[in-house]
Amino acid sequence: MSMDDGSSKKPAADGRSRSSQPVLQSPGPDSNFLDWELVITAYFDSVGIDYVIESPLPERPSPAWTADNKTVCAILTQTIDSSNLIAIRPYKRNAHGMWNAIVRAHQDSSTGGRVYWLRKLLLTKMDGDDVLTHINTMAKAYDRLNSLVTTDKPLTVADVHSAALLSSIPDDWMGCVSHLMNQEGTKTKPNNGKRPGDRNKKRHCDFCNADGHNLNNCNNTRRILDEHKAGDDNRTPLPSPPAHAHAPPKGVCNHTRPSLRGGFDRTPLGVLISQGNRLPRGGQKNPPLRDGREEEIVELI
Repeated sequence: MSMDDGSSKKPAADGRSRSSQPVLQSPGPDSNFLDWELVITAYFDSVGIDYVIESPLPERPSPAWTADNKTVCAILTQTIDSSNLIAIRPYKRNAHGMWNAIVRAHQDSSTGGRVYWLRKLLLTKMDGDDVLTHINTMAKAYDRLNSLVTTDKPLTVADVHSAALLSSIPDDWMGCVSHLMNQEGTKTKPNNGKRPGDRNKKRHCDFCNADGHNLNNCNNTRRILDEHKAGDDNRTPLPSPPAHAHAPPKGVCNHTRPSLRGGFDRTPLGVLISQGNRLPRGGQKNPPLRDGREEEIVELI
């Protein structure tokens, strides 16, 4: 029905047409929101004023819209428990805002809300022999969960995993976990292997003194290293000495001796001994011993 034709059916002023409407109880697990919503929306639809809660209030509403907005506000305030007034008080002259506030108070569409009712379905056990009561309890949990699952917020495998995880931890952890899970938009994020600060960190190359890359992927440093490597590969290697050079006589040990210039003197020790040379120390003769005798070199056989 049009919202501006002024011919919409008005609810009875005495309220007798609303005598059978339920009263919305306090928000919580035992809330009767789903039943109350079903009855109240059917009533609004029957009298042609449901558009008021479906569309935002215009800046300049028509006289018909203004009248219907006042009627819906009056009906909502009279069909809810006083514990719900705190949620709708900021919207006391806006039926659309008032309706959405009630929905948010009773429909926890966050991850925590879905996980709560999913756990209810998974963990509820039948007490006693009353099967019908148990079936009704499970049906209520199903309805509450189903009302929170939408196209924009579907039930995912992550929700099932969260419910199973919460069921496996001790009860004294539930307060902390519930506080975290009740935050809107809480969800598991895939690990992309990057640290949180890497995303906003600006890359800078100290070699080029330029932004946009670093030393790990600098083309200039890669080119210089490749040229240096190519130069080493093309360099002519030094010739190796003949294998028979400085070969020691048979029976003489072939040892090297340290050099004062660093490294080792590669002249075989046996050659020095066979030629009657003494071991030089920095190019000088061996100093005499205390008794005047020079240090003798024992031939190694």
